[in-house]
Amino acid sequence: MGIREREPDTYLFMYVSTAAITGIFLLLMLFSRPAHILLAQILVVGVAAVTFIVTIPLRKSLAIALDYLF
Repeated sequence: MGIREREPDTYLFMYVSTAAITGIFLLLMLFSRPAHILLAQILVVGVAAVTFIVTIPLRKSLAIALDYLF
C-alpha cells in the first residue's frame, strides 16, 4: 500500500479531532453564563486558537501512528 492510499485516513483523523475540540468548546459556551460577554468571547477565541495550535503536533503524530497501526 503506497503513501497516497494511506493519506485519507490521516486527514480524516485530523478533521475528526479538530471537530471534537470544536465540539468541546461549543458545549462549554452553551453551558456557561459569563458575567462579561465580550471578555468571555475574547477568552474563548484565544484559548481555542492556542489549543488548536498547541495540539497540532500531537494530533498529527497520533494520526500517523494509527494509520500505521491499522
